[in-house]
Amino acid sequence: MGCANFVGALNDPVVFSGGSATKLTTPKQYSDSCANAVNDSGTIVGYGNNGGASTALMWTSSTAAPTVFTTAPVQTIVDITTTGTLLGGLPNGAGGSALAPIYISNDAGVNWTPVGSGAINVSGTTYQVTEAHGINDLGVIAVTVKVAGTSQFAAAALVPGGS
Repeated sequence: MGCANFVGALNDPVVFSGGSATKLTTPKQYSDSCANAVNDSGTIVGYGNNGGASTALMWTSSTAAPTVFTTAPVQTIVDITTTGTLLGGLPNGAGGSALAPIYISNDAGVNWTPVGSGAINVSGTTYQVTEAHGINDLGVIAVTVKVAGTSQFAAAALVPGGS
């Protein structure tokens, strides 16, 4: 998964396989796009950018037209689990992670649930989720957090129903 420049200076979403890059179909209004992840079923997720705002995209295969999530609270989808849970948020500019607030969807993007949107207190230290990087099949989300009131960042995991 990733981005490549086929023509001009803007990115196209691609799937890399067998030493070659296959360009994914993207609606014309999204002149700068990227594919962020693929699951075992071949569903690909990413975003399309129209020069001002990004929109979350999902391809059911490398030859399919994308589902465009124009009304979703997310502008990029950064990861997808084997069962199809989507992890999205605001694009960070590099495409490989999502800025907070972050959301998950367990129903192909129909409904989105905010995750880690408030301050998190762990053993007396308050953290704010700033960026999401991925989700595994158990629903654990890899994130970057900021220690409240400082400029310190740390890696963390959001565990469903846990701490």
